[in-house]
Amino acid sequence: SYWSINDGLTQSTVLPNIDILQKFDTVESIVLLTIERNSQKVTPTLFGNEKVQHIPLNSPDLRPYLLNKTLDFVYFPIKIHQICKVHSVTHILARGAMAGTLAWMVSRFNNLPYFVESFEPHSEYMLQSGVWGLNDVRYKFQHYAENQQLRTADAIITVSDNYRTYLRSAAVPENKLFMIPCCVDLKQFEFSVADRNKIREKLLIKQNDITGIYVGKFGDIYYR
Repeated sequence: SYWSINDGLTQSTVLPNIDILQKFDTVESIVLLTIERNSQKVTPTLFGNEKVQHIPLNSPDLRPYLLNKTLDFVYFPIKIHQICKVHSVTHILARGAMAGTLAWMVSRFNNLPYFVESFEPHSEYMLQSGVWGLNDVRYKFQHYAENQQLRTADAIITVSDNYRTYLRSAAVPENKLFMIPCCVDLKQFEFSVADRNKIREKLLIKQNDITGIYVGKFGDIYYR
């Protein structure tokens, strides 16, 4: 995961997958790598068993920001390659295109099969949202890396059938394209009148007020 262990995306999408994977008899062990920034304290034990081990990769908070990102993609592939050797890793599963970039770089060292799950055109999102420019080195590098993932990954897993169809039309081999939607626990997310009223009372929102809810991440481009 390119996100911190404490990031909402890790907690809501990565850890549930880890919990499922570790229950398979064919999975002997799992090493979860997360990128930790600003010297954050991380949870040392995830599931209380010996099958899953969490190893945080610490990224120093350097300035300028581009220096920090450059170090990420120079240091982390080397570190991950070393971890793969120590733990006799046989497969790499990356969550998203940014983690996929690291997996692609590591695979160049050790030729391990790697899979990119929840693959998306991250560089295009950043370009279209105006965060990166067309001549920005970050856009050029990530765009190139995404194309390399499409070419060399053993499996590309999307969350929508339309995007899988698009990749198929872009000549990505059919046998490496899969689609797995992002799913939620229906009991946890079911509608509750009691919970609805409790939250409205807490936030001093009248029962008949039309209310919009933002369910994304906070901070940086998401908040803006």
